[in-house]
Amino acid sequence: MSELFVTVSGLVRKDGPSTCDGFGGKSFSPKRCPHDIDDRVVVKMTSDQWTHVAAKSSYFIVLHAQMIDGCLDTTCGGAGILASSCARAKSMDEGVLTSFELFSGGFSGWTHAIRRLQELGYGFSHRISLDFDLDCSEMYCKSHGFRHVIGPQDFDWGNSAIPENLFVISDICEYGWCHLLPDESYDFATASPPCPAWSLATACPGLLRHEGRLSLHGLGLFNLIRPRAFVLEMVASMKNHEHWPLIRQFVQGMRFTIRSAATLNLSEIFPQHRERLIMICTNDDFEHSPHRCLSWPAVQRQTLESFMNLMSLTSPWLEDTVIRPEILAMYMDPCLIPKSVQSRKASAKKTRRDVETHRLKYPQSVFGCILANYSYGHLLPDHSLRNYGLFGSILALPEGLRFMSLPEVVIAQGGLVDMWLPNDHRKAMRMLGNCIATPHALVGIVNTMCLLRDDIIGVEGQELMISALAGRFTAFNLRFQPSMDGWHLTKDDESCLPTLQMHATYKVTLRSPMDVRCFFAEREVLITEAIAFLTGDSMPGELSFLPGGILEHKVALPNLMDVSDEPMCLFANVPSALRISKDKFSTLENQGKCICVLTKGGIYLLRRDQGMTVQDVVTVINHHCGIACTHLVGCFGERHMMQTLCPDAVVGRDIETACDDLRVLDYISISVNDHDFSFRASHDALKEFSELLVSTGLGETMQAFGWMFVVNAMEIIETQVNTIHLMQKPGCFSITHDEMTFCIALHFFLLKIKSWETMGRDPTVRCRIKLWHAWIWDSMVDRAIRMERFNVEWEKIATLFGISRPWRYVINNRTINPDWPLGNFFENMDDGSAILTVHMVLGVKGGGPVRLLTSAQLADTGNLSNLAEFEAQNFEGTDLKECTRFVDAIIKSAGHSAGLLHLAHTMHVKPPEVTPRQQKMQKKLEGKFSGPDRISAEDIRVDALVLQSGCVRNADGTECLQAMKVSPNSSGIVMMRYSDAKPWIVAQEVISQDELVVAVVGPCGENSGTCQKAQIPVMHGDDPLIIQVCLHNLGAKCVTLQYDEHDMIPEIESQVICMTAYKEEIETDLWNRLIHSPVRVMSQLLFGDQSDVSFLTPPWGRSFQMDGKKADPEHATTVQFHGRIAKEHLRRVLRASGTSGIYTTPKGEDRKISGDFRIVWLQQSPVEITISVSKCSNHLGIVRSARGSLHNRGIRFEKNDFAGAFNLLRPDDSLPNLVAANFHFKVQPVPGGSTAEQVQAWITARGWDAKPVKALTGNAWLCASENRFSETFAQWNDKSVLIKWIEPKENRAPVDSPMPLGGVDLQNNNDDPWKNWIANQGGTGLQSSSHTRSPVLNQSGPLNGRKIEAPIEDRFSKHSAEMQDMRDKTDREINAMKENMQKLEKSIHDHGVQLQANSDQCKNEFATIRAETQSQLGNMANMFHDSLQKALAGHDKQMSSQFDEIKLLLSAKSTSSPVPKRAKQNARDNDDSSL
Repeated sequence: MSELFVTVSGLVRKDGPSTCDGFGGKSFSPKRCPHDIDDRVVVKMTSDQWTHVAAKSSYFIVLHAQMIDGCLDTTCGGAGILASSCARAKSMDEGVLTSFELFSGGFSGWTHAIRRLQELGYGFSHRISLDFDLDCSEMYCKSHGFRHVIGPQDFDWGNSAIPENLFVISDICEYGWCHLLPDESYDFATASPPCPAWSLATACPGLLRHEGRLSLHGLGLFNLIRPRAFVLEMVASMKNHEHWPLIRQFVQGMRFTIRSAATLNLSEIFPQHRERLIMICTNDDFEHSPHRCLSWPAVQRQTLESFMNLMSLTSPWLEDTVIRPEILAMYMDPCLIPKSVQSRKASAKKTRRDVETHRLKYPQSVFGCILANYSYGHLLPDHSLRNYGLFGSILALPEGLRFMSLPEVVIAQGGLVDMWLPNDHRKAMRMLGNCIATPHALVGIVNTMCLLRDDIIGVEGQELMISALAGRFTAFNLRFQPSMDGWHLTKDDESCLPTLQMHATYKVTLRSPMDVRCFFAEREVLITEAIAFLTGDSMPGELSFLPGGILEHKVALPNLMDVSDEPMCLFANVPSALRISKDKFSTLENQGKCICVLTKGGIYLLRRDQGMTVQDVVTVINHHCGIACTHLVGCFGERHMMQTLCPDAVVGRDIETACDDLRVLDYISISVNDHDFSFRASHDALKEFSELLVSTGLGETMQAFGWMFVVNAMEIIETQVNTIHLMQKPGCFSITHDEMTFCIALHFFLLKIKSWETMGRDPTVRCRIKLWHAWIWDSMVDRAIRMERFNVEWEKIATLFGISRPWRYVINNRTINPDWPLGNFFENMDDGSAILTVHMVLGVKGGGPVRLLTSAQLADTGNLSNLAEFEAQNFEGTDLKECTRFVDAIIKSAGHSAGLLHLAHTMHVKPPEVTPRQQKMQKKLEGKFSGPDRISAEDIRVDALVLQSGCVRNADGTECLQAMKVSPNSSGIVMMRYSDAKPWIVAQEVISQDELVVAVVGPCGENSGTCQKAQIPVMHGDDPLIIQVCLHNLGAKCVTLQYDEHDMIPEIESQVICMTAYKEEIETDLWNRLIHSPVRVMSQLLFGDQSDVSFLTPPWGRSFQMDGKKADPEHATTVQFHGRIAKEHLRRVLRASGTSGIYTTPKGEDRKISGDFRIVWLQQSPVEITISVSKCSNHLGIVRSARGSLHNRGIRFEKNDFAGAFNLLRPDDSLPNLVAANFHFKVQPVPGGSTAEQVQAWITARGWDAKPVKALTGNAWLCASENRFSETFAQWNDKSVLIKWIEPKENRAPVDSPMPLGGVDLQNNNDDPWKNWIANQGGTGLQSSSHTRSPVLNQSGPLNGRKIEAPIEDRFSKHSAEMQDMRDKTDREINAMKENMQKLEKSIHDHGVQLQANSDQCKNEFATIRAETQSQLGNMANMFHDSLQKALAGHDKQMSSQFDEIKLLLSAKSTSSPVPKRAKQNARDNDDSSL
């Protein structure tokens, strides 16, 4: 033994815990001769390695050593010694979990989670952490209190004990530090290897890059240390990488079990899209607690606002978040949107809207993934930005666009305990972006605790995660202070959320190119809904958000953006007006999300609280908004009671509503101008008018609606005000000019009528008048009252404002004449009093005696209002809901397009115009179903089908002719619908001694066994068709189909099979190959490469599904396709079903599963069902239910073998009743409460081959049978029951034509004007060429041409007139287009002339500028030259004088006389003193 090195001799152990003989089928040890094997080796080590490892145990591991001079040297080249896992001592403290960490980084969410769990009372001993980056090492040690640091060059610790919390600075590929790992066993280890090699932001080289192989180095070190468990974090794309199976195989080769490898997105619990793979593995050498790894608890999705992630930034954080304009332009460039590896070369063109969606994040949204180069990604090389894009998100806040600050990033990453950040912003961001977020770390560590400890079970793990995350950093508890050349971040546990001002409102400004409008809204009011409420139908089609109020930063306004704690600025391309629906002012509308209060100081939108009353709103407006308000009124001035629920829209008033007789209006001249209103009169009259506006509250009302009264200031000074103007308030939402005209006239009218206390000589009855939703007048009147007085007053006021809209008065749903007395319309109440209720609505003046109109009169008038009045008279007194149902039924009966157009034409109502785009789409759709190859079902009649000559033959070989109807003792073939042929078929009687056959076209309701399927050629007009029919013989002789021996081609009996593969039963590698080549891979798995089973036709119907829905191949869990094989191979294909995860199913030509087989369903595991299959030699493979679990499987058998197989496999169960549901019937009435067993027993007693399906009602059952039976009535005990067959749905029969003959009964067409003509004349109604019809229609006589008469002649005339109108209209449109083209050409020519003139002018101006610039530059050059000459001359002169003085000085020194010398000295002294 020497001072520095120790040499030991020992044997190589081949059965150690970490020993592995090979990997992937390859052996690590070459085969050698036994005589050459020497297991003894000499190891040279440092004294530090001897002290901490070799001296404590006879077993140790030598890493990366070199054979030098016959011994293994561990003292150089990154070699090291590690204590063997079998020599590690177990910790004596059972309640403390020991751990170590690789690739710790600077932030280290692993250590954050461990420290937070320690605060919650759980014991941890975090022994050692490793990283090679010096900056990360500094941040980690200062953040987590690791005071002992060693590396990166010297790893000698000395003889002292290795402390806890040791940080090692070293590359993981070098092992000189491994002897510092304490010789005790570890409970778990954590690691976050570098991710660039696996990230989608790069080319994903994986293990092909050194950074990617570091993951294997870390796993290899885990294998040597062998903790009880380890947790590894990596980007989610690793699991989808082609190298993932190799990593998984590597872990399994370490004898570790992967308990969980889930990809978790942080957005499920935090407001950041950060998807990471968390792999939890346990050591197979130890026993672990039974535990199913859990994810985060299900909580409400967080946003940046609800998560309290955003801070009000100040120095020093604010400066680093500012985005310069050139950098912002890069982030908003559509070409720099991040590209995935798959779409990097051929990505679709992106727009600015795509950039905003991807890049901008709002307080109500979730932030993007924070990378290591966040806010510095624009500094990457240009080729990287072009190939991969620019990563990073930007905050779009009311105060502007900015990056996320460092404290906000810490909050987004889930900081849990105190930490330290360096001053260098870029360095700190790199370490935060590379870290693992604490929620990801908690998932891994808490699940590991559940596996290692017995006191944490199941859901307690999720509760522990919630408790740990409850102590995270927020924008309100984070504190920072300078410390150690950086910033120390702490958490203030004493802090609480800031007190928010109750009902605080913030200004929302809506800018447009023409004006600026604003309103005030409370927090959490959705901006889009608020503007939609205020503007109504004038809402801009596109709203933009202006961060910081900067127009150049305009972005689309998110739908969920609400009002925050800052004023907001919006932008719209068009101005808008105040267009609140009048229904919102009704007291019945009181359930909206917000309350709009129109006040003289502006518009306020308050968030509606539960049960918010008028009194509550008045309090908020007074005390929180600073607007004087004593009560709330509706849009007509009707006052709301204080204790009622507040309507959605109200007007705030501070002045009590009063009435006035408006005599002052007689002295005022009112002018309605284009944009305002003018009230002209004398000064005294306008003064009285102003007092009227104030006393009645009309001035407040006009201000609430966005208008105000203004006067000339000079006229006020001179006390000679002659004009008052009413104009829109600037910067405020206001109603339009036309609406204000009607509004002010209406309010003057209300002021007038409210001054009427009573009406008539004997006011003894009560009269109430309602305008829309408000009662505007309630007083006592005479029984002889008329509404004429109201009309007169309205006409006076309306004339002043140029309004010609009269009122219509409605009583009891009937319009009354205002000139008639209303004594007969009073209603008598229970107390004997009388009341009159009048509704005022805008409309035409009418009334008088009731006069019923006929439909013809209504059609002649062409007035829709008359039709509405006619309907009101007919349905007067009926229930409103019933009327609504009637109207809905009428509209539904009319149809969607043609029916509604026909109804509109009948009612003389012009339908709405169809957009050109919609017309083009309809025309394109109609084009798909036009042409000779596309015949709709409505155009085909059975009697219009002409059988091709010679295709059907009699028994003697002669041609069987087509007949038009079934007649006894006749011959031929008759084509009919099943409904017409059913009586002849059911009778089953021979009615002719010759060949007489019925060909049923379309679906046939008879048993398929009695039908003779055939395909026959027919002609429909000039269109050839092949139709499928069912032949039923009614004659004694049978017909045959014509064929030629040369046309007889041998047919191969085939079978359609469906092959389905399930992902969960196939290995990942095979599945990846299968989704790219399903047919080839599934065939190889089932039949092998040398199988003689092949598809007769190309496979079809390939589909990829996930959870029963279509999906992309990458996400599919099942793959299916169909193919046709020879019948002789069917049994082999079916028996192979269920092997290798592939299942086969036979299908019929009707695309349904074949009914020739039966299945014995078994709830067994895969192993058990394999054993069951081995018991049955006649099985036809395993089947699996697509909707059931993996255990819901069965074994398929032929029908004849089903009973024996069922008794063998399920001996305790009774054999089910197997009946094919070909026909359905209903049994009614059965005894109440009859069960399926009782119904089956009754059916069996009757001897029917049927089974019950389901109970329809308490006394009715639906049953199914294979064949029809003739019974209609039967007995159930002593009661009679009815057997009623249910006809099958009219499905379309297979026809080899573009449109098959479906189940539409075209003969019952009531719209055909020739229906009776066809019935009487016996013709088909269709013309055809003689060579297709005349040879076969022999029994109907010669085919005569159809005579044009009756309704079709009118149609032709009408059609010709319409065609002529269309031609005239087209000519006019063409002429108009020509004129427009000429105007356009002239405009283009004028524009070109103007451009040329502008170009010439621009050239002249540029020439002038050049000349002036040249002249000025010449003058400046001359001046500079003169100045330079003068300066040089002066300088030369000064230099010359200085040289003369030097010469004198030198000459004076050369003389021997002292006097001049003293004189020179004095002179020098004098000069120095002057200086």
